[in-house]
Amino acid sequence: MGALLVLAGGTGSAAPAGSLPVITVSTPEEFMRAIGPDRIIRIEAEVLQLPNEKVWFTNDYITQEEVIDGYQLLIHDVANLTITGAGEKPVRILSEPVYGYVLGFRNAEKIRIQSVEAGHIPHQGISGNREEDEEDNYPAAPTGPYAEYSINLEYLIGLYVDSLLYGTDNTAKMEKIYTEMVEVLLELERTQGNNDIELDLLLGVYHTIGYQAGIISDMRLAEERFQNVLREDPHSLPGHYGLAELYFTDCIFEELEFNKDESFVAYCRKKTDAEMMEKALAAYLNVLRLKDQNIEDLAPADHYRIVTLFFFTGKADRALEYAQQLAALDPERYGKCLEIVEELGKKKENPWRIEFPLMLMY
Repeated sequence: MGALLVLAGGTGSAAPAGSLPVITVSTPEEFMRAIGPDRIIRIEAEVLQLPNEKVWFTNDYITQEEVIDGYQLLIHDVANLTITGAGEKPVRILSEPVYGYVLGFRNAEKIRIQSVEAGHIPHQGISGNREEDEEDNYPAAPTGPYAEYSINLEYLIGLYVDSLLYGTDNTAKMEKIYTEMVEVLLELERTQGNNDIELDLLLGVYHTIGYQAGIISDMRLAEERFQNVLREDPHSLPGHYGLAELYFTDCIFEELEFNKDESFVAYCRKKTDAEMMEKALAAYLNVLRLKDQNIEDLAPADHYRIVTLFFFTGKADRALEYAQQLAALDPERYGKCLEIVEELGKKKENPWRIEFPLMLMY
């Protein structure tokens, strides 16, 4: 389908190009500062590598969201925005985090991205052998021919998060994007074979969002894709993390509650499926193992899921040990987590619901 990407959201048509101001940029800083509604951003660069650290300036239309291994760029609250490369070849917009998205969109309408390829920079692998890793990195997010589908996936995830946070009814939009993209990807698989690890990973994430959003009812569609990835590369961090996310959301309900005095995230057991909770815990521990047991590399939300799974699988002692490690690492962020775990441990029973202050998630 080439370098021209489909509209990322909204209904109707975008404003005529001739009526929009054109802002020409050539550096990541200029690009991030230029993002906003009703404009065309023209990138005069072969490669634009987004920063993997917090920038010093602010822009009301972007947020740098923390992920497992850095920051991903979220573009929000914009309409009639076109991002285009200026050269004959597509500009490559790159980011460093392996399990982060290059460009994410939320509350966005009439977004057009053209002559752009979104991808990830070459990344050191996880085997522990630097020479081996440089030759055989674990798969990153799709680039090249899959860039378009990755961009649409980011928009689909944005719609799903909006529905969770704000109760927005995005079902029709999500179902349309999911159905169209999965059909195209399956057709690609039929024409080029089914041994493409990046295609499996992309379909796995699409099916996971479809399952979480209630668009599909069979979680095995996602599970089989991630298992395909791990058969080809047992050290694939995205493969293990994909299974962890899938299994967790199948057996545990994650609820965000916003109150005047205190907001919190609550984890509730959906079912008494001990086997599924054990599989979720094992998948998260595999992610940690591939991070060389460096818990500092995991996002706060993943830590709270691991603590929750330890409790829900009857391993209160492991939950306490893990929380103590977190508190030793960052007392200000995780001290409250340790207090919650200690109180739950005193009850000598397997809880059905665990709450953490929402501020601890960020």
